[in-house]
Amino acid sequence: MPHLTESTLVLSPDSRFAYYDSGPPPTDEPYTTYIFIHGALFNHRIWKQMVSSVPAHARALAHSTRGYNGSSPFPNPDASESELRTLIGQDLASIVAGYSSQLCLLSHPNSKIKLLTWSIGVCSLLSAYNLLAEGKLEHAQEKVLHSHISEIMVFEGPSTLGFGIPASAATLAFRAVFDSLSPGDMFVAAIRQVTGIYDYSEAILDDVVKGVPTMDVVFQPRSSLADDEVFMEIISSIMDPAPLGIYIKARTQENDEGLEWSRMALKAILDAPGVKEIKVLATRHTVPDCLEGPAVLVGELTRLEEAQVKKMRLCWVEGEYNHFVLVQAPNELWEAIMS
Repeated sequence: MPHLTESTLVLSPDSRFAYYDSGPPPTDEPYTTYIFIHGALFNHRIWKQMVSSVPAHARALAHSTRGYNGSSPFPNPDASESELRTLIGQDLASIVAGYSSQLCLLSHPNSKIKLLTWSIGVCSLLSAYNLLAEGKLEHAQEKVLHSHISEIMVFEGPSTLGFGIPASAATLAFRAVFDSLSPGDMFVAAIRQVTGIYDYSEAILDDVVKGVPTMDVVFQPRSSLADDEVFMEIISSIMDPAPLGIYIKARTQENDEGLEWSRMALKAILDAPGVKEIKVLATRHTVPDCLEGPAVLVGELTRLEEAQVKKMRLCWVEGEYNHFVLVQAPNELWEAIMS
């Protein structure tokens, strides 16, 4: 069992980030470090089960992004969408660079760094690589994105928060109900939405493999983990919704400009010589928006990839799980990650 510790990565007086660390493996041999980026309603502690079950000869790090519990606040929450995206992109590049230097992650020349973003964490990823494409990063930040990250995994990044496509019928139906609620009821509705368990036809799942999102169907959940007392007891203490509005504001706009912004970031990922593989992770029972995201990503990366350079592949996480498999069955997610 790894020895789980909780620390703070200090990059500057106004850039401090709480994080979990499984610790380096007890060996002098090279190892792989997995860096996890959390989703919208939770902080780094949502990764406790994953960090605690890290495979041998690997290390896991999971930080709270800016605004979440244990990390620095946004200096100006009223900043523009572009300014917020710039800050969260710079944060991601700086955090990976800070981990690398302060924890000596690449002290062995054959050690590797792999990055996994979950849910809204995809916004941080795209923001960072968009800055790389535009030449707006400092040298240390640029170097880590360009050369030091060997694999990027996107685990169910929601389509309307990252990729600039119009909202689907399922998302619009949820928004119509959500926007009419009181603030307290909005939080309850959001929890029930993100914890929903859905069943999809084989045709819809095949479309994900083909990179074709389902945009015109309103799905109903089979059940919700919000009704599972054991699960809710685990996650209730680590819910951290306060910064959600800022990250939603920073999301890619649902228009042609937003789509081009996302494509620029994806192309920068593909062009980074250090990145050898881009893994799109998905479960078969996730919420509709998080099934559309992998489909959009597969479609966009397929179109952008050079014929002779194939870095992207889709990997299904096995079992009757939605994206909270990271809490319910961490070994199943690790199996997909390591595949």
